[in-house]
Formats: sequence, C-alpha cells, structure tokens
Amino acid sequence: MKQSQVCEAGDFVFTLPGVPHQPRNLSDTEPVHIVTARNDPDEIEKVVPYDPTSDR
Repeated sequence: MKQSQVCEAGDFVFTLPGVPHQPRNLSDTEPVHIVTARNDPDEIEKVVPYDPTSDR
C-alpha cells in the first residue's frame, strides 16, 4: 500500500517500525528542516534500502 502525507511546520509524523518511507521536499524554492528521533539505538543497523518505484 502506498500513502503520502503533506506536512506543515509543527507537524508530527510517526512511522511504524519496518515500514519503508522516503521523506521528500516537494518545494523547488523552500528549504525543509526536520528533527528526527528514533527509539532504537541500533536502528541504523536495521536500515534496508528499497526502491520507491516498486509496487511494494
């Protein structure tokens, strides 16, 4: 299932563990600044690259 969400300043986004995701800036003129937090100190070891153009 593919989903998208447009966020604005102050929004909070939660992504379930194991769900592929790809944050993107849709603006050609405005920069985006994000603060990211993870609750698993070994999370970087569990990152799995994926093809966002696939049907997964």
